[in-house]
Amino acid sequence: MYGMDVNMQNSAKPALQALWIIFGLVCLAVSLSPVVDGDGMARYLDLLNLAKGERPIDKFSSIQIVLAMPLYQLGKLWGAPEVWVGYFNFIIFSLSLGSLWVLLPKDRRFPVIVLLMGASMLPHHVGYFYGEMLSVCATMVGLLCLVKNKRVVAGILLGIGTAQTPALMPAFGLTLLYLAITRRNMFYGFYLAIPLLITLGDNWFKYGTPLFSAYLQASEHGAKTIMPYSGLPGFSYPLIFGLMSVFLSFGKGLAFFAPGLFFRWNLGKQFDDDRNFIRTIDVLLVFLIGMIFTYSRWWGWYGGQFWGPRYLLFASIPACFILAHQWTQTQWVLSRGVTYCAALAFSGWVCIQGYLYGNSGLAICGENKSALELLCWYVPEFSPLFRQFVIGFHTDHPIRLVYAGWCAVTVVELIVALMLRRRITASSTETH
Repeated sequence: MYGMDVNMQNSAKPALQALWIIFGLVCLAVSLSPVVDGDGMARYLDLLNLAKGERPIDKFSSIQIVLAMPLYQLGKLWGAPEVWVGYFNFIIFSLSLGSLWVLLPKDRRFPVIVLLMGASMLPHHVGYFYGEMLSVCATMVGLLCLVKNKRVVAGILLGIGTAQTPALMPAFGLTLLYLAITRRNMFYGFYLAIPLLITLGDNWFKYGTPLFSAYLQASEHGAKTIMPYSGLPGFSYPLIFGLMSVFLSFGKGLAFFAPGLFFRWNLGKQFDDDRNFIRTIDVLLVFLIGMIFTYSRWWGWYGGQFWGPRYLLFASIPACFILAHQWTQTQWVLSRGVTYCAALAFSGWVCIQGYLYGNSGLAICGENKSALELLCWYVPEFSPLFRQFVIGFHTDHPIRLVYAGWCAVTVVELIVALMLRRRITASSTETH
């Protein structure tokens, strides 16, 4: 009878986990209220041009507007096309989570998915029609498919994700080189041709020539401010300063927005599944390393007046994979458990703060042609992660407390489950 009860509990567990994830997605959808502004509005205007049979005119890839066209057409039937298009990134996010449920090992999929939903930068980006979400979700699922030798699906998704943001080409090339060397198969290099051809074709469609890039024109630069390397175009930022800023700046640094990354050095390998999962993590990290070295030299490494390290949103993926792997481990020491729980709790705050507040209270950073924007990069009191401790915790979107509550409960649940599992493991060891 006891064995039957255990089997029933084990069979019910995936269903309960799936229901909790679905409940979280419902909370996200109900409280989201997406907006189409900034770069998202530029993409939307290109979508309108495409719907009228005209060429897109902005510098962004046409992939997103083509994929969002069905939402626009449905929105026209209901008289609210902009609102429907605003949910594009929510749909992409949901589809990617469903893909992870299928692709990941059974003991890893729940912690990975709920961490991406409740302890990452992704929920903030879901509320905008910006292009990073499509790139991140497509490359994430594409890389997992590539690792699992699902080559056709991988080629399609990686082609879409990389061509959506052509600056990812070096990161993609580095990842393919890593896979070619570790797996001793030079065939991986041919995958780079897919996004390259898509990008060249898109340029030809928009500009009449495949080799033109609006991003590399002299007019593509930021405002000149007190910062010594401001106002320069292209990849003009000194690498060493870019790397330090990308990692350590209070308002944009990965050390604050994706602390899980720094647990890679002590990942435990208890079983073969652990080794396979860690190999997947390393593939994701190689891709991220390529992104970091690319964007550290970009004149707008900080991602403009947008919350957090906008261009490095992908960092949330390996960070959550690493935290999920750590969560499944049973061999712990006290110091490791404390630092892990602290990183997990702070990652939860990153998610909640981004979803509830974003850049609220930071209008000063956009004044006087962004002359004071550097405050939001480097000064703790003007970092979005700490700003509410200075100005208070009021929010313009109280309905978003619904999803913030789901995130908080999820993080607490993970921490409590970890502590209970450690207690049970310790008791079992003492008994034997």
